[in-house]
Amino acid sequence: MLDGGFPKSLEEGGNLIAIHRMDDAWLASIDISQNKAWTSVALKMPTANLADVTVPNTELYGITTTNNGRIVVFGGGIPLVKDGKVVGAVGAHTNIL
Repeated sequence: MLDGGFPKSLEEGGNLIAIHRMDDAWLASIDISQNKAWTSVALKMPTANLADVTVPNTELYGITTTNNGRIVVFGGGIPLVKDGKVVGAVGAHTNIL
């Protein structure tokens, strides 16, 4: 079941510029979606790219313990690129049950 969510947009400095709360969204989705967008800006890549390189015995294992726990390593954060430069990001999270 997909239900609710918090799409968020951040500018290149990681600052929130837009948010939309969907009906029945989890309260936890607020931080999760913003951190997905923040991760995409900070690392200049989609958060889904981090899933395979952050498991034990890989180069980035433990990265989720850095940056005050803001790094998200599963899908939902997408960088916005213009002329080859990351100019912001969008993060979205849905309730999946």
